[in-house]
Amino acid sequence: GRTGPGKCYRIYLEKSFLHFDPVTVPEIQRVNMTQVVLQLKDLGVRSILDFPLPSPPSLVSIKQAFQVLLMLKALDKDQNLTEHGRNMAQLPLFPQLGHLLLKSVEHQCVSEALTAVSLLSSENLFQQPFEEEAKMRAERARKSFAAREGDLLTLVNVYEKWREAKMDKGWAGRHYLSQRSLQHAHSVRDQLVSLLRSKLRVDTNVSCLPQKEPFLKCLAAGLFMNVARKVTVD
Repeated sequence: GRTGPGKCYRIYLEKSFLHFDPVTVPEIQRVNMTQVVLQLKDLGVRSILDFPLPSPPSLVSIKQAFQVLLMLKALDKDQNLTEHGRNMAQLPLFPQLGHLLLKSVEHQCVSEALTAVSLLSSENLFQQPFEEEAKMRAERARKSFAAREGDLLTLVNVYEKWREAKMDKGWAGRHYLSQRSLQHAHSVRDQLVSLLRSKLRVDTNVSCLPQKEPFLKCLAAGLFMNVARKVTVD
């Protein structure tokens, strides 16, 4: 029915259907505008609010995007693109992840940051079996990769072990990992490596392992917006 006459079978109640909006809300009005604003700035658009978007997003979402880009130092106080912002715009990533990747150059952990960012783009890395015995085996396999320092270092461990196993599908299956997700992350990583080398002249082989501290410092600097502060309540 997409390209010609067809039949439509609705799997919800008519009562629900009658409460739907006449048309789907445009995606630009539903998504985070941070990356859109960054790309428009990189294209030389001075006033985002005056740009003739077909379905203009809300003023609130645009203001929030500017606030995030200012915190990431992608824009200066006059809302002009900084050199850091220009470099971020070269990466097809959500700005916060692009910021993290660029911070990894300073902390000498580019390889680890590339792996973490790439794996974040894949879903369902760890498989969840249904049978109780299989669940126990999957949990043991997951614990074998676990890093007490957090999930991102755990993801790096998974990828490195998979690489050591020559990206073997059987190895992934035995450890209850999704081969498809790992291959997707590997493809994303290769693309990012190519961009960093060609456009930003970054040595993507720089690694801090087995030392973990530089990578953890990079995560704190790059993902500072996700950092929580412990508050003591009397």
